[in-house]
Amino acid sequence: MPAGWIDIGFNVAGEQQVDRTFRIADELTRDMREPLGELMDLILDSVRAQFDTEGAAAHGAVWAPLSDDYGAWKAEHYPGRPLLVRDGGMKGAMLNHQTAVHVGLTEAVYEPLSQIAGYHQTGADWIGPAWGHGEYPHHLPQRKMVDLSEAVKHEAVDRVFARWIARKLAEGRTLPGAIAA
Repeated sequence: MPAGWIDIGFNVAGEQQVDRTFRIADELTRDMREPLGELMDLILDSVRAQFDTEGAAAHGAVWAPLSDDYGAWKAEHYPGRPLLVRDGGMKGAMLNHQTAVHVGLTEAVYEPLSQIAGYHQTGADWIGPAWGHGEYPHHLPQRKMVDLSEAVKHEAVDRVFARWIARKLAEGRTLPGAIAA
């Protein structure tokens, strides 16, 4: 739990309204697996949409095309496969809820088991062999698989947590102090 949830206060006419609110938030957020799980589901849905649209889902622009050399090689060896899908291993890792998503009481981590996904996410430059052409410089353009649109951010941050807190309050939780009155 971030220290700010407990340490920040705001007094109104001598009564600490925000301190009470943050105590409520602290009480309600000791086990946040439910909203964090929903958040992870939204992230996976967003990643799936990125693959389905070859990068256009988040901001409307598709991923950079393959280089001519690699495009020809891939067309020969993996015909008809979309961008960022050769044998399906990386895409599978990115969308595997059981291995890529870890949800705890107050923390969620999305960490796909892929050795190459990070290079595609950030882009990369290197010198080395590829596709039987010997050593030469390579440029891998950035192709974000995790690229949350503003709509997803709004849905994830604002709505998932707001709905969860509203459900908790509707369950009849007793609120401390003057807020309950």
